[in-house]
Parts: sequence; structure tokens; C-alpha cells
Amino acid sequence: MNWHAARKAGWVGVIVLASTAVTGAAIEVRVATDKPAYFPGEELKILVTATNPSATVVGLTFMTSRQVVYSLDGIYTPNLYYAPVLTGVTIPPYGSYTWTLVHDWGYRLQPGPHTVTGEVVGYGGAGPVAFTVLPSPVVPGDVLFDFDHIPGTDARLGHLLAYEEWGVRFGMYAGSHYGVQTTDGNGWLSSGVCTYPTGFNLFAKLERPVYGATAKITAGLNMSITMLARDSQSNVIASATSAAVTALYQFSEPVSLKTTQPIAILEWWPSDARSLVGIDDLYLEATPSPVDPAVALTVERVAGGVKVAWPEAVANQGLEMTSDLVNGPWETVTPALGTNSLVLPVAPAGEARFVRLRVE
Repeated sequence: MNWHAARKAGWVGVIVLASTAVTGAAIEVRVATDKPAYFPGEELKILVTATNPSATVVGLTFMTSRQVVYSLDGIYTPNLYYAPVLTGVTIPPYGSYTWTLVHDWGYRLQPGPHTVTGEVVGYGGAGPVAFTVLPSPVVPGDVLFDFDHIPGTDARLGHLLAYEEWGVRFGMYAGSHYGVQTTDGNGWLSSGVCTYPTGFNLFAKLERPVYGATAKITAGLNMSITMLARDSQSNVIASATSAAVTALYQFSEPVSLKTTQPIAILEWWPSDARSLVGIDDLYLEATPSPVDPAVALTVERVAGGVKVAWPEAVANQGLEMTSDLVNGPWETVTPALGTNSLVLPVAPAGEARFVRLRVE
């Protein structure tokens, strides 16, 4: 059965549709992929198998920890470190041994046909074997990134470039080695090595329409995470802060924010720059959030400062202001009795001020 026939038949599963073999003095070598086709960034496994065709035990000896290697398209072989230690594998009579290699997508496979070869170092190789990379199944609208699968499929996530295909690029300011971590079988995005004073953080640059975001977060014990939304000019247009984390590697209740403007970048910052930052189940909304005229703030420049006003119908309101959107604190600004506006002085050069209306 070829791949096209399998798709038409509604076949689902993992099989090896193609492999080749080379017979040496002691073993036969085969190479295969665990699936016939993959989406960009999907977990891609390469299987190299050594079979013992004889009635006696075969011992394979390797001068380093590298026992098998693979190459893609005849041009890419992973450049990995191998320890200079003696290693070996024993294969029983008529038995076999399979090594499973996971492609790290350092070599980005474009949609279309590709080939793989495999080698048991010093004993022989096999291939090439063909497989296919499919176009990414990107669709408009709301989308969930669970860091376990490629959205809209049951394909296991193998690399964050799968999410780049959806217009979302994750990263870390002044840091490195961020990536997907798995805890109790659940994948989530974790900050890596950071550089101070920036500290730990994560961001998601968006190249698709996004007007709202919800995410589960984790951090250091008793730490909280602030999620910021910025527009294309880097202005903060919305924020939300989580409750303090009460158990390591457990996710808090989701934090959410919505805007009427397109979000160009989302950021996650801990209450202490030394704290881990982790996010999971990031849900992005593609529809603008309507403005509730009952609680909308208006801001305008006037003589002597900046006038902030709100509808007269709002009861029990409290206007709050801060110069640090991540860490606060928020201070209450009390208007004159019976008024629904006040004039704030202009912030000093190089300093930002943020205001919000609290409705009880």
C-alpha cells in the first residue's frame, strides 16, 4: 500500500512503508522512518536496525558513544558530541537491535519529498529511504498551543518551528536554551539560561491577528507572572498578573487579557527576575474585544497635564496609577468628590505612567 492509497482508505497508525537493507559480514542494516509523512516541526523518528542473520551471538563494538548516525537528503548529518568511550551492543541469534534517533529540525525540511540514510558505525549503512513533509495545516481564527501537539492535528510537537508556521515565534530576551519541557507527560514552554539584569522571561511575537490571550503559568515558589500585550510600537496595551505559585511545576489558574488593538507581542515576566517562567495551553483569540462604554477610560492632553475621564454612571470607581506595569505597586488616585475626571501631571522625560479604572 502506498501513502496515497493509505490516506484515501482513512488509514491511521504508524508503520514503516519503506526501508532498504545492506548485508555485511556480521549483520544486516535497515533504516526507516516511523511515519511516511510529517508536518513541519513534528516529531520525526529515524529507526536504524541491525539484524543478526546467523545462529551465533554477534557483538558490535564502537570506539565512541556514537553507535549510529543518519543523514537527510544526502547533505545534512547532525553534528553531535560523542564521548570517547568504548561501547557495545550484543545481538542474539536471528535477533535484531533498533536505535531510535529523533531529528531536531536543525536542518529545516521544507514541504515535499526527502530521503534518509542510516549507518551502524563501522558495520554498514542503508538507504536512501523516502518520506514526505506536508504543508503545515494552518487555519485562521482562534488557536490553542498546548506544547504537546501541532494545532488541529494529533501530530506530536517536535520543534517550536511548527508554531512559527502558525505565525507565532517564541523566544527569550537576553537568554537562551528556552524550549519545551515535559513534566508528568505534559509539555510546556520553559525559560532557559538568562542574562541579568534582564532576568528570566518569555515572549511570543505574533504574525497573525490576535486580540486576546489566555495562558496557564508556572514560576518559582510564591512567585507570580505578569503577562503583557504590546502593540507594533512596543506600547503596553493590556496586562494580567497571576496568583502566586504555591507548588513547583504546577500551573496556576489561567491568566487572560483582551484588547481592541492587534497584539504584536506577548511577554511573560516573573515578580522576581530570578524565577523560572513557564507557560502552557496558550489560547490566542482572533476577534477584537468590544469596548464596554460603561467603564471605558478616555485620555487627552490638556493644559497642565493629562486628563483622564470615565462615564458618570460608573459607581464605586477607583482610578489607580503606576510607573511599573510589571511589579507595581498600583496607587489609588482620588478624584474630587462627585467628579468623573481628573488631571494628572505629565510624567518626567523617560518615565512612563499607566492608569486603570477599578470597578467594584
